[in-house]
Amino acid sequence: MARVQVTILAETATEAMTMAELMREAMSPTLPAIYNTIYVSNIAFLDEQILIDDDGNELGVFYIAQDYNVHFNNAIVSTGNLLLEDGDFVLLENGDKIIL
Repeated sequence: MARVQVTILAETATEAMTMAELMREAMSPTLPAIYNTIYVSNIAFLDEQILIDDDGNELGVFYIAQDYNVHFNNAIVSTGNLLLEDGDFVLLENGDKIIL
């Protein structure tokens, strides 16, 4: 498991909230799934903090921090393709060999 924090920065509160919603959607894929060689079983949204850094005459910065728990395991992914050379063999479930 990994704890992941996503930081969202924007010039307006509306932009920050829109990006935060898009991030929650992106972090809610159909699971379980395999990404590269990582098996992801669950992504849990934990918390969201909204902060404002307003400097008066300057543009403010709207800051949203989202926390997630990502549950994963390393996986071996088979694409169904094998590179075989002369003399290699494939062993069938019944014990028979197919020699190339």
